[in-house]
Amino acid sequence: KKVDNIIMAHRGAYKEYGHPDNSMAALKQAIELGVYGSECDINITSDGQVIVVHGETFGGLPILYEKYSTLQAKAKLKNGESLPLLEDFLKAVKEGYGTKLVIDVKSLSDEGGGNAQSIKAGVAAAKLIKRMGVQERVMFIVGRIAVFNGVIDEVGGEWPVAYMNAALTPEDFLNSTKGKTKWGNFDITGFGKNPETGKFDPKYTDDLLKKWNDAGVELSFYNIDTEDQIQWYLPHKENVKACSNYPLQLLQRVGKR
Repeated sequence: KKVDNIIMAHRGAYKEYGHPDNSMAALKQAIELGVYGSECDINITSDGQVIVVHGETFGGLPILYEKYSTLQAKAKLKNGESLPLLEDFLKAVKEGYGTKLVIDVKSLSDEGGGNAQSIKAGVAAAKLIKRMGVQERVMFIVGRIAVFNGVIDEVGGEWPVAYMNAALTPEDFLNSTKGKTKWGNFDITGFGKNPETGKFDPKYTDDLLKKWNDAGVELSFYNIDTEDQIQWYLPHKENVKACSNYPLQLLQRVGKR
């Protein structure tokens, strides 16, 4: 199979197929679909294991304070899978058809360990990626500038890292990241909302996208799910990356499946 699109599956291709999000089954489904990327979320256990999970707890236990073996013994995903390790996800994309793993270095609450926990997870993930030699198969997305600054040097420019703060002007975005990224990954529902009407506005979104592109910032968007968002995306399908909870539907709509 050959990747022929720039569509990403949000937490893997889970929703359309009934898999748990962030599961190995959802990742493998995304790889089988041949999407450009499969997004996942990471955290790190008290004994330094980078895991794939969206929340700050697993089986009711706080990830910050628990060993991987304890979490693994406490609960399983709804399909019977054990709590996934990032290492297993990286092996899957390495053996796949070209789908990249888009790793969200999650922003965590103070109770979940805050920026320090996020940075610890991101740095450990970067070291693992290098050790496994899969730099060409990964991307990072980061929501907080403190976390971005905490992981970017470990990445060392070996794979793309997006910053997710759409509240900035393009100029402030570039200043905040000190030129270490020119990729913004933004929520389409906020980016595309015309402040005067409070509604999604394709013309407003187009004008804003051009402003960012003219400033030298590439944008990708999550999640392109609704009909009006899809209609806006279709003319941009060749040059704007899109993440979706319905990657198969979006592939079909852009004529790739």
